[in-house]
Amino acid sequence: MKSKIFGLLATGLVAVLTACPPPPPVVTTVAVTGNNTLTNGSAAATYTATFTPTATTGTVEWTLNPPAPNGGSLSAVSSTIANGIATVQYTPPVTVSAAIQVTLTAVKQGSSPAITDVKTITVNPTVTTGVTVNGKVFQWNNRAFDDVNIFITDATGTNLPDTQSAVDGTFSVANVVPPYTISAVPAPGTAVAPISYDAVSTTTPNLVLTKSQYLFGNPPGFNPDQVSGVNENCLPKRQDGIMSVRLASPVPATSSARAIFFGEGISFRPTESTASDIIPGGSTNVSFAVPFDQEFCKNVIDGKLLVIEFDAGGVIQKKGFRDVSVITGNKTCVGQCVGAGGTDTPNLNLNQSTGLSFTGNVEFPQGADETTSAVTAFIRFQKLPTDVPSYFPLKVDNVTRADPNYNTGVIDLATEGLSYRLQARVNNVAGDAVSWANSAIFTSPQSGVVLNYPSFGGTTTPNGNTPDSDVTPTFRQGTVSQMNTYFRFFQSAVLSELWLGGSPITSMTLPVLPDPARLAVQRPYNWFALNALKLADVTATNNGSNVALGNVAAGGLARPYNALRNLYGFNAASELDLINAGSVNLKPTPACVITPGQNCP
Repeated sequence: MKSKIFGLLATGLVAVLTACPPPPPVVTTVAVTGNNTLTNGSAAATYTATFTPTATTGTVEWTLNPPAPNGGSLSAVSSTIANGIATVQYTPPVTVSAAIQVTLTAVKQGSSPAITDVKTITVNPTVTTGVTVNGKVFQWNNRAFDDVNIFITDATGTNLPDTQSAVDGTFSVANVVPPYTISAVPAPGTAVAPISYDAVSTTTPNLVLTKSQYLFGNPPGFNPDQVSGVNENCLPKRQDGIMSVRLASPVPATSSARAIFFGEGISFRPTESTASDIIPGGSTNVSFAVPFDQEFCKNVIDGKLLVIEFDAGGVIQKKGFRDVSVITGNKTCVGQCVGAGGTDTPNLNLNQSTGLSFTGNVEFPQGADETTSAVTAFIRFQKLPTDVPSYFPLKVDNVTRADPNYNTGVIDLATEGLSYRLQARVNNVAGDAVSWANSAIFTSPQSGVVLNYPSFGGTTTPNGNTPDSDVTPTFRQGTVSQMNTYFRFFQSAVLSELWLGGSPITSMTLPVLPDPARLAVQRPYNWFALNALKLADVTATNNGSNVALGNVAAGGLARPYNALRNLYGFNAASELDLINAGSVNLKPTPACVITPGQNCP
């Protein structure tokens, strides 16, 4: 009976046990988390695959859609799961024209069914905020230039609304994305050449325009006869002054002396902004004209008279100084002199020279014609920081590659407000280019001054013929080390059309502009590389722009027009203060702007 009961109980227990389901298996899941949105070009972001349970181990495979590079990039295609977590770095694409959707997929390797999750990432284009460009247009004489058309094309390729400079020369253009191209185009009949700058980053550009008669020919529609060449604010014309100099004792019969007057307002060219004449041996006096430059608009030139006595071999023996003011149309006397005008002053005494000299050597560029290489010691005078410095070439020493050393005899100027600057200058063998290098400003003679010529800047043809009628060719030229500004000069081979251009890089693309400022279709051009210049004041203060020439002070420019006018007149080497060194190539390279399906004439 017991056995029956136990049998029945066992049978029932089995039935009960058979009816209970087994416990559920452990299910592994994954979820990918991270930023939902990113911006093109932004830094890498971390995305995490989190597994449940945390004891999950193994490897995760990562994939992108669209794949690299359009969809961005991943730091790895797989990563190890540790404590239920695997990570990867995702870098969005550098540029996108519009928002894109990128999917990041995580798949656990070796799992069946697949253990996977997808993260959708929106990559938005960078929101570029434009800046307001507040600039000013100047004439070659440092005066404001109004009614000049201003055209700006920014980094996005957008042509900003055209504007004109106001009566005070100022203009303002909003929503500009730098770097930008800016062009200043005067009205026809002004005889002023248009100018364009490429790759400009400063928000306060200063544009200096030059008379086209300083160049070669005139732009189309520009009438030079409508410009008198005389500053209308300086009428009537300033008359030359007369400097009369008498020494306390005669110059020795076997020697000679030179009387030199320094001062702003004599001439535009810095290395010629002096007036001087010779006092022959045995004489005590000389008179010479001091020409007043109309563009400086001055009645009085405050300057300094320097008299230097040389022996028969050209060696400096004596020197004498005096501060002098010259009045337009009048006679200024230094020493007892006869004639109207001026006040008699004591005769000028000459003191013995100290026999000092500059010494150093020149480092030559390749292709230099050594027979034209020379080192010149210039005496420099600048009464006020805003004045244009006056220069006088005191001594020239020829140098060669075989004998690059120089020894230039000078005098001590430290107590007279005068200083020195040295210049080395050389032509290339073909004679169509020149390189130069200027020293620092010295108040006393120095030894071991090295003058290192930059290499001659090369030119190449424009970047192919323009396959449309926008006439925006790209002009390219060779790189010259340590230079920071490149200028171009364009001239029609048929008409006297002119264009000036500048850029901190070795290529320049002319902007799309209306006639008559742009290059003409179906017309060949010559272009000259006025290249490889080291402008002294192109610094971080104006973001390396080649537009803000001259030190901007008190709302104006510190006489920057000299650099531009002389640069385009191929006299950049005379800009001893603004242009530290350079290479000007005057060899033209033909360029032709054409329409589709046509050939250059």
